[in-house]
Amino acid sequence: MAHQLNLDGRVPCHAEQTTDFAEIFAAIQALEVVNNLMITGQYISHVVMKTTSKFLVTAMTKLVWIWVERKINQGQPLVNGPPVAHLHERASALEQNHVKISFCQVNSEYNELAIMLAQEAARKRV
Repeated sequence: MAHQLNLDGRVPCHAEQTTDFAEIFAAIQALEVVNNLMITGQYISHVVMKTTSKFLVTAMTKLVWIWVERKINQGQPLVNGPPVAHLHERASALEQNHVKISFCQVNSEYNELAIMLAQEAARKRV
């Protein structure tokens, strides 16, 4: 069933066009899919977000707690701070509904489907 839920698409044109932002945006979209499934009555107890992005995993498992409190990182404004905060809010909302959210970094060979979806999205015309 999970493969049927995979989406492809582009980062909105007004958004920052970076790999890190794209990873955050994709994670937000994935949690939206989970939320929609729950609205339709699907029972979901645990979501594992698998990504090749060290940035995303570190941001959501270690740094987000520091960032939420301070709104800065080592005295500097947060890079991708608002999108990370939005992702954290989405994850927290699901966790309040008893859905555990985990982030896991994987090697690229375990992420081939995501790479194919990204390449397909890049080829699409807007």
